[in-house]
Amino acid sequence: MNKLLLGYDLRIHESAALRDQWNIERRQRFLLCPEVPLPMSVDTGVWPSLFDVSENGDATTHYKAFRLWINLSAMRIHIDRNISPDRATEIAIAVLDCGKFGADDIWKAVFAEKLDSSIEDSWTLLGYDIADRDLISGLSNCAYNPDEIELLRHDWGKSLNASGLFDQWQDADAFAKLSNTRVQEHAPFHIFALYAITTSSRNQ
Repeated sequence: MNKLLLGYDLRIHESAALRDQWNIERRQRFLLCPEVPLPMSVDTGVWPSLFDVSENGDATTHYKAFRLWINLSAMRIHIDRNISPDRATEIAIAVLDCGKFGADDIWKAVFAEKLDSSIEDSWTLLGYDIADRDLISGLSNCAYNPDEIELLRHDWGKSLNASGLFDQWQDADAFAKLSNTRVQEHAPFHIFALYAITTSSRNQ
């Protein structure tokens, strides 16, 4: 499956405030694996970014649409000047080309912009998420009804890893199709791959 790199971000991976946000009630309503320590996601409502819209001032379509940087070096310069990156993870996000983009003008504009790199072998694949065009996750930010949650956990929980993401894109694709019916107001859902950018890449 062809993966199209969308951009980069800096995500919080440990904080008391983030742990407090994921209390028991929220875990029971939004997670298929409520025991996941801190769920990862393309959705900043699930896995917050250290960036604020006003901090970047990036005029690219990627940032306007997804709040993602298209230039990794520029993001790092901004981090070094303005942000303490302690307890945060540099990530890259790619979308899988499943033929769902159609004639959407936003996707056309996004793919017309050139990124500074491509997916690197040194990056660590964290897993696959599903989300709508606004990066609202259908996996961890669309509440599950009490009458469906136990069956969904039984059927899909075993396909998720320790970060609450799918290990296999095929499972994510099947869950996206289910979610298109389950949460029709956010359809169509797309498949996104999340990568952790390694320390060796940071020093290049």
